[in-house]
Parts: sequence; C-alpha cells; structure tokens
Amino acid sequence: MCQLERALLVALMVAMCVACGAPSATRVSPTLPVPTETPLPTSTPRPTRAPPPTLLPEVGAGLPVQGDPRELVLGVEDLPPGFEPAGDELEGANVYSAIYVRAAAVTSGDASAASLLGVIVNVGVYVDTTSSQQQFQELSALSPETIIGDLKQASPNVDAIDVEQVEVRARGVDAATGYRVHYRVDPTRLVEYRYRVLVGNTVANLIVSARAGEAIGEPTTFRQQTLDILQKQIDLLNEARR
Repeated sequence: MCQLERALLVALMVAMCVACGAPSATRVSPTLPVPTETPLPTSTPRPTRAPPPTLLPEVGAGLPVQGDPRELVLGVEDLPPGFEPAGDELEGANVYSAIYVRAAAVTSGDASAASLLGVIVNVGVYVDTTSSQQQFQELSALSPETIIGDLKQASPNVDAIDVEQVEVRARGVDAATGYRVHYRVDPTRLVEYRYRVLVGNTVANLIVSARAGEAIGEPTTFRQQTLDILQKQIDLLNEARR
C-alpha cells in the first residue's frame, strides 16, 4: 500500500501546487508506479460490474467470494460526488487497487468546509479462507509504527504524525482493524481513517483522507462517511459470494 499512498500524496500535492499557483519542486505525475507483477494494460477498460444478485438472508454466508478483483473494488460510482480516478494497479491476477481524488476538497480555501479528499482501496481474492486469513494476519502488521514509517517513506514532507487505533463497526466481516491518522504535508493538515477487513476468502484495505483544520480535528461527518464507504466495499464482496 505504500506505493499507492505515495501516488495519492503526489496527486494531492500536485493538485495543491496547481491550485495555489506554486511550481512543484519535482516534476512528477500523479500516477502509480509500474507494478512488479503482471500489470493492467492501460488500453484495457475496467470490466463492467454485473448487477448484484438479490440474496436471501441465509444465502452467501460461508460461500466463497468469486470474480475479477477489478469488479470487486469500489468504483467512482460507489463514492460521493466529485471523485475522479487517479490511478490503479493490478498485482498478479488476484489483487487490485485503485485511488481516487476529489479535486473540490483539494482546492477549497476553507478546510473546515472540505470533506472527503482521497480514497485508496485494495482488494485481494484468495483461493480459500485459510489463505485469506494468513494474508490478513500478515498484513496486520498495520500498527502506529508501520503507518508512521509508510507516511515518511511516501513523502519526506510529512510530519506531525499522530496515530490512534479505532473500533471498526461493520456488518458482514470476519475480522476488522482500523486507525485514525493525523499528519501534515507542508502547510496542509490531513486526517484519514485506515481500515483492513477480512471477508471470507478476501482481504480489503481502505484509506479515506480529508483536510483537517489547524488543530487535531476532522470534519464533523467524516468518520461516518468513511464507515459508509467501508460498508459499501464489504457489501460488494458479500454480494459476490456464490
């Protein structure tokens, strides 16, 4: 996720520089680095997601999640208005990630009025629940120390980092973990929630960012918005159980 986060931070910083009329010190493009495994060709359109089946309450539990991971990740149509795709990455054949940026929040002069700013979402589909549980446990090196390290690696301009573990209340998951993170990129303060969930034979990661005020705070409805987005991702996975 560090490469994806670096791409999101680059996209945000470039957008802020453009909005402020300031030249960027380094000429970079807000796109993802080339994957080390099988890449998603830029000329290949993302598959159109089929309408979800109508499941009875008892149907789905215990069944494996099936489908192309590109169809199981949140799309721009699943997010609040104003988001635009900023990059994606296919790792092998079973892990897909996407990033989205909301330009209106980047260019807003009033941080207190700004809401959602950026989203990174990542879904891995594994052959069975044993494999997904192993991945979830290995990836759950998610901790304040690793988050701080990832942010500093993503950009040397990140400082004033504060990390707090939060309770994750969501329906339809086998396990979940989450953190609330505040940090500063040059003069701009950001706040984000990071979630990781285990749903059957899949593992999903979600990072949702917003601009913050001068103090360690966040937009009033921000946490609930992040939970709503997380629940949408969980629902997409459970709808693909068959």
